[in-house]
Amino acid sequence: MATRPQMSPASISGGHLKLQQAGDIGRHGIGFLLALAGVLFQNWSLDNDIWFILNGGRYVVEHGIPHTEPFTMHEGMHFVLEQWLTGVLFWEVYESSGPVGLLHLVFAVGCILLCAYYLLCMRVSGGNRQASILMTMMAGVMTYPFFLVSRPQILSTLLFVVEVFLLESYVRTRQRKWLLPLPLLSVLLVNLHAALWPMLLILLLPFLAAGAAERWELLTSALAHSRFPLRPLLLAAAGIFLAGFLNPYGWEAMSFVFYSYDPEIHGRINELHPVTIYGIFGKCFFLWLLLLIVIISRKTIPLQYVFLTAGTALMSLFALRSLFLFFFLGTLPMVYAARGWKSELIAGRQGMGSPWRLLPFALLCLVVGYRAFRMGSVGDIPLGPACLFGMLALFLILYLFCHVEEGKRFSLRIPGLRLKFASILLSLLMFFIFSICHFLLRSEDYGETYKPAMDCLLEQCPSEDILLWTGFNSGAYPEFRGIRCYVDARPEVFLPSNTHQEHNVIKEYYDLVDGNIYYRDFFRQHMFTHVLTVKGDGIVHAMLPHDDGFRLLYEQKDEDGDVICRLYEAEERKRNGNAEPDSN
Repeated sequence: MATRPQMSPASISGGHLKLQQAGDIGRHGIGFLLALAGVLFQNWSLDNDIWFILNGGRYVVEHGIPHTEPFTMHEGMHFVLEQWLTGVLFWEVYESSGPVGLLHLVFAVGCILLCAYYLLCMRVSGGNRQASILMTMMAGVMTYPFFLVSRPQILSTLLFVVEVFLLESYVRTRQRKWLLPLPLLSVLLVNLHAALWPMLLILLLPFLAAGAAERWELLTSALAHSRFPLRPLLLAAAGIFLAGFLNPYGWEAMSFVFYSYDPEIHGRINELHPVTIYGIFGKCFFLWLLLLIVIISRKTIPLQYVFLTAGTALMSLFALRSLFLFFFLGTLPMVYAARGWKSELIAGRQGMGSPWRLLPFALLCLVVGYRAFRMGSVGDIPLGPACLFGMLALFLILYLFCHVEEGKRFSLRIPGLRLKFASILLSLLMFFIFSICHFLLRSEDYGETYKPAMDCLLEQCPSEDILLWTGFNSGAYPEFRGIRCYVDARPEVFLPSNTHQEHNVIKEYYDLVDGNIYYRDFFRQHMFTHVLTVKGDGIVHAMLPHDDGFRLLYEQKDEDGDVICRLYEAEERKRNGNAEPDSN
């Protein structure tokens, strides 16, 4: 009996080939979107710092670049608005789309940052897609719940990742064209976030050091990976430096970080505290640092990655907020060590045993999904995440119905089909976890914490007649509402090195709340019309409820009955006011 001839790939009909191509698109799309999982943990509430960023952007749009501080009660203070371009960008989005639009901008930047990091991982790992997806997913999930906020750091970190990608591309190809965009990055950073502009030059140092060590044969043959000309890197450094002058403040913006730090003042800010093992950040940091040390000690890692790990880890030990850079740039030795790693399970070429192994995973999806539905948060999803899940669903459909494994599509004996079902369950679990996290983290006021108190104040008198005492944590929003305040959460703005005045306003504030200055004498001296206090304002917040010289106008409380803030009227206005205190 004659056997049926086998069909060659060339004889497959065009329709079946297109289906297979669509299935491959779905398979690759699922992996890439799962790598963006970290962006789903964004806190959909505006960061407290956003108000002075928006205030600065609005001022630039309406009045131009300021050189004298225009928002507080203090007159004649020299001023550098080092985030002016970020402020303009955020303000234009906020004015046209409101808080939701601004949060979607943060979401979009978060996605672009993960895409850039994925491309960097692909470059470092030699094109290992599985390792790049896994590292991108872990970097996002570990950092985004805490660091993906409406602040310039998301833009500066994106520029740093792009810079390292360009430098790595130059090292691998020795083509100078990869260094040409670096001066443009310098111009963007010095205007978006001037305080971190020196980092562009600092990130060049590991590559210069690695290139010099190999050129001068300071490394053993096992550690020497590639030789590349150093002169283009030096020219790129010169280009970065010269391009930094293209900003409204010149050298002042470029060197802003060097005269804007006071250990006595900045040591009170939580994000500038060193990393300790007691917090969740510290536990993750030291665990990953230990793993990186083991990898570097056991494998031959290019010297520039070792320097990046050491540098970003040292920065994290000095300041908590540098952890963002550590997880995006300091973990590159882990990416390089995984360049030859392949998962047979993910590739679908390894049997997964009985399909009943997926049952516990399915039950977990049911339990988490039931909780999400009970919380009523599944349908209330912002547009950005909704689009991401929509694309993920489309890729799942293409993968499930178009991708063929061993000539079949729906046999549970095929490892690839069980991988399809596992992808569906993983996507559902990610959707339900996002729904729960979004319900717990979202804020209906989008960060306008002091809005009720300021509405009450502005109803009683116009902003030009108000001189409001505010503390470090409460001043930004009243200033955004057009009220002249005492201080806000920009300690560097009030330092004598920036103001070009002898008086240290921010030190005076801390002396006041610590009790080193008698608060009654202070308020009489400055003739404040109103006082806004919060818990962090120390003795001022504690004493004013018992002082007859101040009348309570408004007391704002949270759902648990705890005081958020108190608004007082000073004794000069007490004679003219007879309204009873309000409460919320």
